[in-house]
Amino acid sequence: MGKKKSVVLTVLITIVLVVLCGIIAFPVFTIPGSNGVKKWNPTVLQYDLNSDFGGGYYTYYYPNGVITETDYEEDLLSGDIKAEDYVRYGDTDFYLSTDEDLKVVSEVAGENGAIEYVLNEDFQAAFNEAVAQVKARFAKKGFTEYRVSVVDGVALRVEIPDSENMENINSEENAAQVLSLFASVGKLTFQKNGETVSELKDEDADINDIISSVSSKMKYDQSYLKINFTSKGKDMLKTFKSESSSGSSATTLDLVLENSAGTGVHKLLSIQTGHINSNNNVEILPGNTEDGEIRYVETLSLLLNSLMNDGEIFIGESDVIFAFQNVSSQTDVYKFESVYRSNALNMLFIAVGVTLIVLLALAIVKMGGFGVVNLFTTLTYFVITTFCFAFITKGVLVVTMGTVLIFLLGLVLTNVFQARVYSAIKAEFALGKTIASSVKGGYKKTFWGMLDVYAVLLIGAVAALIGVAGLHMLAIQAIICVLTGAFCNLLWGRALNVILSSTNKNKYKFYRFVREEDDDE
Repeated sequence: MGKKKSVVLTVLITIVLVVLCGIIAFPVFTIPGSNGVKKWNPTVLQYDLNSDFGGGYYTYYYPNGVITETDYEEDLLSGDIKAEDYVRYGDTDFYLSTDEDLKVVSEVAGENGAIEYVLNEDFQAAFNEAVAQVKARFAKKGFTEYRVSVVDGVALRVEIPDSENMENINSEENAAQVLSLFASVGKLTFQKNGETVSELKDEDADINDIISSVSSKMKYDQSYLKINFTSKGKDMLKTFKSESSSGSSATTLDLVLENSAGTGVHKLLSIQTGHINSNNNVEILPGNTEDGEIRYVETLSLLLNSLMNDGEIFIGESDVIFAFQNVSSQTDVYKFESVYRSNALNMLFIAVGVTLIVLLALAIVKMGGFGVVNLFTTLTYFVITTFCFAFITKGVLVVTMGTVLIFLLGLVLTNVFQARVYSAIKAEFALGKTIASSVKGGYKKTFWGMLDVYAVLLIGAVAALIGVAGLHMLAIQAIICVLTGAFCNLLWGRALNVILSSTNKNKYKFYRFVREEDDDE
C-alpha cells in the first residue's frame, strides 16, 4: 500500500474513532440556545441499567381485605375498625378481614369449640390468578428488569428499574403511573351518570361485547389511545352522542373498573363526543403530562387489553370479584437507591477508562508502532460493543455487573491476542526473515489458535443462550463481545497493521526490531 494512501486512511480512521469515542463518553452538557431544555447525553448514560446500578421504584399491592399491622393499629386507634373486624395472619405483619362478603378468611372450629380463621382457599386461588395477570402486564410492558414478589402469600411487592437515563421523561412520574395502573384488577365496564350502561346490565353481558380492540397509536408526533367498537358498541356510542347533544344525558361515557377495592369503582378514562370519529370508534388522548403521554398511553392500552382478555377474577363460586386496593401514585410508590450507591456508575466508568489507558500504554511502550495498531484495535472493540449494548439491545437487555465483567474479559482477551501476534512476528524476525515475511508468518501462525478460542467461546455463549435459564441476557452480551473480539483480532487488526505500517518507511523502527548485525555496527 502506498504511503500517501495509508496516511489518508490513517487520518480518516483516527477521526472516525475519535468522533465515536466522543459520542460515547463526552460529558453531559446543555445544548446552547435550548434554554436548558435539551441536553447532550453520551452513550454511556443511555444504557438500560439494572436496579443494582440505577436503583428503581417499588410499591405493594394489597388485596381487598388485607392490611398491614401499621394500618391496623392506626385504624383501630382512630375508630375506623373494630378489633373483631380483622384477624392476624399467622406470624406475619398482615391482618385479614373477617367480613364474610370479602371471602378472605373461612371460619373453622378450633380447640374447645372456639372459632378460628384460616385463609380462604378460593381467595388464595384468586390471588394467585391475579399475580399471574400482574406479571404478564409487566412482561408485556417491556421492562428489561422487574420483580413481582409474593409477600407472605397475601400481598405483592413490585419493583421496576429507574428509567430516567433511558426514556428522557420524568422517571418518577412514569414509574408511579405504571405501578398504580397495573394494580387494577376487576370488572371493566362503561357507566353514564354513575350507572352501568344498559348494554352491559345483563348478567351475561361482557366488555368484549362492546369493545373489539384497544391499541396505542401515533399521529403528528402525538400518542393517542384508539378503541375499536363492535356493532353493539357503535350503537351505544350513537345513542350516547344523540343523548349528549340533546342535553338529556351525561356528557361523558366513563370506562371504569367495578368493585375496585375501597371505592367500588375506579375510573380509567372518560369519553366525550369529540373523541368519537366518523366510524364510531374512539380516539382519545388521556390527560397526562406532555413528556410522559406516550408511555402513559402504552401502559393504559396494555392494562385495558389485559382486563378484556383475562376478565374479572371471582373468588370461588361467589359473585365477589377479587381486587387489589388502589395504589396512589402520590404516596404509595417509593424510590430505592442502587446497590452500589450513586457514585457506582462514575467509579465504573473510571475503572474501565483506567483499564483502557493501562493496557494501551503498556502496548505502545512494549511494541512501538504495533502498539498503536493495538490502540486502534482496542478502541474499535470498545466502540462496537458500547454501541451494541446501548442501542441494538436497548429495551431488551440491561447492563449489569456481569455485563461489565464480560466486556472487560473481551477487552483483555483482545489485547492478549494482539500481544501474541506481535510475539509471533518478533519470533519470525529473529529467524532472519524480512519484515514482510515475519508479519505474514506471525499472523499465519496465530490465526487458527485465535479462531479456535473464539469458536469455543461462541459455542459456549450460544449453548448458554439456548439451554441455561436465567443467563439469556448475559449470553447475548457475551456473543456480542466474542464476535466483536474475533472481528478485531482476526480481520480488523491485520488490516490496521497494513495501513499503519505503510505510513512508516522504517519498518524496523515501527516494530521496534533491531538486527544483530545492525546493532554491532
